[in-house]
Amino acid sequence: LLVGMLMIGLSMLWLGELSNQSSFWELLAPQALRGAGTMMAMLPVNQLALGMLPPMQLKNASGLYNLMRNLGGAIGIAAINAMATAREQVHTLHLDEQVTWARAGAQNTLTNMTMLFQQHFGANAYPVAIKQMSLMVQRESLTLTYNDVFLVLAISYFVAIPLTFLLRRPQPQKGPSEAH
Repeated sequence: LLVGMLMIGLSMLWLGELSNQSSFWELLAPQALRGAGTMMAMLPVNQLALGMLPPMQLKNASGLYNLMRNLGGAIGIAAINAMATAREQVHTLHLDEQVTWARAGAQNTLTNMTMLFQQHFGANAYPVAIKQMSLMVQRESLTLTYNDVFLVLAISYFVAIPLTFLLRRPQPQKGPSEAH
């Protein structure tokens, strides 16, 4: 469990440093590490949750365990989504503050994009360039948002790792099992 959680945490930390230019190959290794870590963590968690129960209680406990796992996943996804929405607003606000008429870089980019789009859109080149700059800000904002989410997930795993030392190995219960 500890090794699996460490692998997942490291993969999340790795994913938290990607850019909008990251390629498939840059995503492959951290995703493979996360997948391997998930597989290593799942079996011990199942054993801890169900391994101490007598066979007669296993069927009902398994159903309850799956229900709680799904409920926890739904709550986790909702929390991550709420955090991502809030962080996207923050990043968009900060990036919008940087892309203004007062910034020479923003003016140069807009001028260059307008000239580039002039060939294809004629008189509509300027609004198209403005839209493209807006999409660039949105893209960068989303990239920074997902980096934040991955870093929070990495920290969550690293904080939880010491808790694994408090777990005890389950001792299987002996007792009559249900007939099939």
